[in-house]
Amino acid sequence: MPVDTMKGVIRQLIDIQANLYEFALKKTDAIKNGDIQEVGRLVELEKPLVEELREAERKRAEVAAQDVRNAGKDVKTPTFSEWETSIVPAGERPEWQALFRELAHSVFTLKQANQLNQDLLRQSLQWIRLNINLLYPQITSVNYGNLKAGQASPSVFSGRIDSRA
Repeated sequence: MPVDTMKGVIRQLIDIQANLYEFALKKTDAIKNGDIQEVGRLVELEKPLVEELREAERKRAEVAAQDVRNAGKDVKTPTFSEWETSIVPAGERPEWQALFRELAHSVFTLKQANQLNQDLLRQSLQWIRLNINLLYPQITSVNYGNLKAGQASPSVFSGRIDSRA
């Protein structure tokens, strides 16, 4: 039954998202502690999960498209609502909407955790740049000097006197 197949795929998506969220929390701790090796290790460990997520999403889209085609609709890439309207019996729709909300919540929380990690990494880079600039400041001349090497700076006086004044 197509509904059971889709339910399994959506449960799989939710589980993968939950696992990725756990990795995101561990990465947050590693970033806060400045443990770059741990962040790298976690990124390597989550690569198979990302690939698994990609495959599950591909399968979800494939199942949804096939189900909608079998129902007689001509939609190339159906949304969840289009799939639900075409396939799910009216009595089961509240259960599916709850499942969809659970999936949306897992996606949202993972996105928030990843955004936090991205912000923390960006702030770390800013901190590093600040410290490098403090340790190795760029020396700028406080005098009026040549702007380009080998060229004289433009003078206010061009050597000509306006005698009409």
